Amino acid sequence: FVLSNEFSYLVRMLKSSSSLAGASCEVDPRTELWRSASGLDDVVMSNRGLYWLLLDQPIPQHTLQLIAIDINHLQSLTCFHDIDCSTALDVLTAYFIYRPTLSYIPGVSCLAGTVVRHFPDPEEAFWAFATFCERYSIAALFDPTCFRLICEVFPSCLPDSLAQHLHSLAIHINDYLRPWLCSVFTQTFAPDVAEAVIDLVWSGPSECFYPVRAAAALHSYYRKELLECKTVSELVDYLQTRLPRAVTVKVLKAALSQGNRFYLLQPFPTAIGKALAKAPHLDVHHAQKLLAQFEGKKSVQFGWGGLKSFTSHPKQPAPSIRSGCPYHLYTCNCSNSHLPDV
Repeated sequence: FVLSNEFSYLVRMLKSSSSLAGASCEVDPRTELWRSASGLDDVVMSNRGLYWLLLDQPIPQHTLQLIAIDINHLQSLTCFHDIDCSTALDVLTAYFIYRPTLSYIPGVSCLAGTVVRHFPDPEEAFWAFATFCERYSIAALFDPTCFRLICEVFPSCLPDSLAQHLHSLAIHINDYLRPWLCSVFTQTFAPDVAEAVIDLVWSGPSECFYPVRAAAALHSYYRKELLECKTVSELVDYLQTRLPRAVTVKVLKAALSQGNRFYLLQPFPTAIGKALAKAPHLDVHHAQKLLAQFEGKKSVQFGWGGLKSFTSHPKQPAPSIRSGCPYHLYTCNCSNSHLPDV
């Protein structure tokens, strides 16, 4: 693919990540970047009140327990001592009511906590989180089939020698990629590194799937160290602990800039695109039912265009559901009653 003119801005953003992280002013520039990129003010206005309706809806007990356990873990992390964990709990609860076909992944609370840090207002936090997950395919990572397919294809994004090394040790890539990708690096990496990745996602075209690009770039950057790991336990320890601790914003920028920004510009393997296409998209009927309930209770009229506006960049046309399929954003061969076979 060819990146849009936003790429030049994206590169400037990467160069200024350190100043973003350290800036101290009344209006946080990173918060303003996320607000502007998401079109958050318009999204909240178009869907005013729907968040509170979602919190009144039932949620499977198992999902609620997973979220509660994850929030307890979030409260124990010193880097999140400044956020309201109850807001993060509500944001996650509302989102997984809104997207009932997705599976909750432990560690997503760190992503929600990061969003809440920048948007303390619960309604703003929810729509910022939902916009981020829906527009940039982060929600696809919460679909087990899609995530498994991405992990299977991920070695093809790596240098051949490293891909062969991972294969020879028979390492389960999904075991360490899950906390990297599903939390968008917020669970295991330093907060400024994770927020730099989120900056990258917000600033680029929606189809670029930058979390996978950042993961591949870091593998390549630390290729020598990874090749020196001779056992599975040594390699897993390096990927789960030592590598995340070693990464700084400067290292992230250097990794993404390898080979004249190879990892920012290189097209994805076709299989990753197919995996993303198979991920369940917004359940249209579910959303319409919630909207109908809301309108019945509040006597306020909202257009369907407003409800789905968070799934598209303000500069791009809103995506449409093809052939009446409630599950997919992209062209698919499934019926309305089930997901396509993988």
